[in-house]
Amino acid sequence: MVEEEVLRNFQKDLWESVDKYIEPEDKETVFMCGGAMLHAALQIYTVALDNETITLLIKEALKT
Repeated sequence: MVEEEVLRNFQKDLWESVDKYIEPEDKETVFMCGGAMLHAALQIYTVALDNETITLLIKEALKT
């Protein structure tokens, strides 16, 4: 299991990377970063999960 500190550092590094590309007044940059992160997340999930599980995760995420 990933340690809490490692996870916090990863989230901080990720945010610092994304922050370079987001312009709060320009929604397109927010959508671009969000879409790219979602795409990367799905690619990462395919390494560890089967298609059925990924589909269930997406359906649950859409409910929230």
